[in-house]
Amino acid sequence: MARISRSRILSLVAIAALAQGCEESGDTAEVQAQLDAASPGDVVTAPAALYEGGLAVPPGVTLRPDGEGKIEITTGDECLPALRLTTAAGSGRTLVSGLQIRSRCGAAVLIKGDGEAEVDGLQMTVTVGYGLLAQGLSKLALSNVSATSELTEADLGAIEYDIVPDKHPMVALGLSKVADAQISGMQIHGFAGNGAVVSDSSGLWAGGAITDTIGVGLIIAGGSFRLEDVDVRGTDNCKALECPHNNEPYGVAALSGSFVESVGVTLVENGGPG
Repeated sequence: MARISRSRILSLVAIAALAQGCEESGDTAEVQAQLDAASPGDVVTAPAALYEGGLAVPPGVTLRPDGEGKIEITTGDECLPALRLTTAAGSGRTLVSGLQIRSRCGAAVLIKGDGEAEVDGLQMTVTVGYGLLAQGLSKLALSNVSATSELTEADLGAIEYDIVPDKHPMVALGLSKVADAQISGMQIHGFAGNGAVVSDSSGLWAGGAITDTIGVGLIIAGGSFRLEDVDVRGTDNCKALECPHNNEPYGVAALSGSFVESVGVTLVENGGPG
């Protein structure tokens, strides 16, 4: 196992992921073994391929593709998160980049601990459940992250009152007690619940869009957040359903105890006042 310069890259040798346009299955167990053996500061690289059943990245470790293409991960039968990141104070950043996730149930990504995490270049497709959930972190950086559901516009309009996690894509982004969240250019589309829920967290959301949700586009409950150039539109699906969540489908809702500063935020075609 070769280690290169200070980053101590742990390289996994395998054939390229795509052959004649078809996905190649990756060795999930081998990649997980390398992650388990890694120490803070190590970089684990994996071939761009399809990995089934989920991967767990320990504190301070980086996971990224070993070349062009993306690491694609799907949830297993037990509905555990497709990607689990653990952080710890003093261990440096836990970092993933160049990933694509198909989540059939549960959560696509779960990030926990009291340290720092960074996610760059992540694409999530959520059939049922949640997108990215993060709790208790001292710092979280999200850049070039997208979360879309497989619901069509007709599907969203046909959903009735029983919007539940085991049937529908619920929330694309959920933050709880994140001390410093830096979100850049996140794209959220087509969730049956709310687009994003930020609870007792602080930080900056710059750029990106939240579109076509049945519930509220963005809920901020406690903490302090600045919004810059975020586009929130199309939360009026709830109007036709007489608001199954008993919530007005606002574009952005700041609840009691929250401080929100906004610059260049666009609110269009939302069912609530804005």
